[in-house]
Amino acid sequence: MDRITHYIQHPVPLTNEQVEACKNMTIPFFLTEKEKKKLRRKKRIEKEQEKQEKVSLGLAPAPLPRVTMSNYLRVMPKEAIADPSKCEKQVKKIVAQRMQDHLNRNEANKLTRDGREAKMKRKHERDLTSECRVAVFKVQNVVL
Repeated sequence: MDRITHYIQHPVPLTNEQVEACKNMTIPFFLTEKEKKKLRRKKRIEKEQEKQEKVSLGLAPAPLPRVTMSNYLRVMPKEAIADPSKCEKQVKKIVAQRMQDHLNRNEANKLTRDGREAKMKRKHERDLTSECRVAVFKVQNVVL
């Protein structure tokens, strides 16, 4: 009872800047693997539907059919029956062009030497922020 007095201790009042900082603060939340997959799938479906809507409205050209040697008879039956060798050459040309486009895209996305070095540097710096332990052993004589 001796500790109880008539004095009141008030907490330090917060300034407006501190209150605004608390209101603007975002708390990150993490999704589970299942939620991530579901969200990714939903975004992909929406993107594909958007493409299809643009094609149906005439805002974007329709994509060319994906012709391969195994399905060219179904994709262009009239041309294949009329002149199969010409059609085959055309299909081979389309497939080669698609492959070349793929390789060109990969080459364009490839990092330069400086980019690779910067990436490795960032990776090593990130690794060193956590604990780094090393054990070195010197073996003089190996007997089997």
